[in-house]
Amino acid sequence: MKHKFKVQSLVSFLSWRLFSSLFVVSFVWIFISQYSYNFALDDTTEFYLYEDAKLAVNLHNEQTLDDSFNNDFRQVYWQLNQLPLDIKSLLHDDKPPLNTPLLLQSDTQDIYLLAFKDNHEDNMIYIVHRFEKSDSIDVFPLFIMFGIAAFVALFVVMLWIISRIKSQTNILVNQLKITADAPAHSLYIEEFHQAISSVKTYYSAQQDSINREREFSNYLSHELRQPMARLSTNLSLVDQLDDLPLESIALLEDMRRVSEELTQLSESILLLWQDSREPDETVDLNEIINHLNPDFSDSNLSFRCKTPSQPVYLTTNHLLVKLVINQLIKNCHQYALSYVEIELTAHGLTITNDLINVEPQIVLPKQFGYGMGLIMVKNICRVLHWDIESRQNDNQYSVSLTFN
Repeated sequence: MKHKFKVQSLVSFLSWRLFSSLFVVSFVWIFISQYSYNFALDDTTEFYLYEDAKLAVNLHNEQTLDDSFNNDFRQVYWQLNQLPLDIKSLLHDDKPPLNTPLLLQSDTQDIYLLAFKDNHEDNMIYIVHRFEKSDSIDVFPLFIMFGIAAFVALFVVMLWIISRIKSQTNILVNQLKITADAPAHSLYIEEFHQAISSVKTYYSAQQDSINREREFSNYLSHELRQPMARLSTNLSLVDQLDDLPLESIALLEDMRRVSEELTQLSESILLLWQDSREPDETVDLNEIINHLNPDFSDSNLSFRCKTPSQPVYLTTNHLLVKLVINQLIKNCHQYALSYVEIELTAHGLTITNDLINVEPQIVLPKQFGYGMGLIMVKNICRVLHWDIESRQNDNQYSVSLTFN
């Protein structure tokens, strides 16, 4: 299964991932800060509960413990039933765990209770620390403000980084659109600079190759057209002779037809090869197909044409269109058994022929078709921006051209 990936810019790719990561980190920071603060507060209170419990035991053993040890914040009790009523109500008549701080919360106070016993010989002691909720400072908004400030600072930094990356990508894209001689200035990202250098090196090599091919094609065009012109001129001169035998007329006609095909084929090949092509023109496909006159005299093939009542006009290269149609018909002539049919619609062209019987074990379906002629047709269709599709069943072969 082929996976499809959404194409996006480098700036968009980085922005979504950086900002989403920043949001996640911010929320995690707020959660961890609040949890860590509560944990640290409980741990600090637990430490002082144990310290006060040990101090009370030592003072009791020294018989120096008096009422001054108790105050609004700290109280010590020696019996469970001595605990105040508000603590008893929060305990729900349960016995507090030994040597484990317990947090009890009322509407107005946070009460920490520790049932302490240092060893088996000592008596149980109950230490109570009270915190008024109105006196406690809620630091959670402070953590929120700090998180928002850090988020804004990181957000601004990321915006600056992304803007710098965007400017570099814009320079990279603009450099790729200009010639290879332009300097790659203002690129301080090493990978971008290397990419520009590699592209320009490849571009320069391609330009050299194209220039060499253009020079060769110009030379080849001159060398091909000169003998073709001489051949056409000589045929015309021979045709004007009065004392030609009747048997030579058919031979001269065949030579003239072959000369015209060879001239058209060489011009089309040169046209495909060279960069500078003739400008497009309006082509009437109905007229081209209706004037087709394929020579099937050496076979028993029938030729059928189906064209729409309304003309089909295309803005394209007239010579290449004629070459495509003639080449397909020529290949049909080579492989067809009894007929060649061409059907034109407003959106495409289909040429169909039946097949000569071949042994399947000798010629595979992918091998049997239009041969080298189809390769040329595909190249011309690529130049004309047409789609080409070939189909073959047991006794029929067809090629469909779709106009774009």
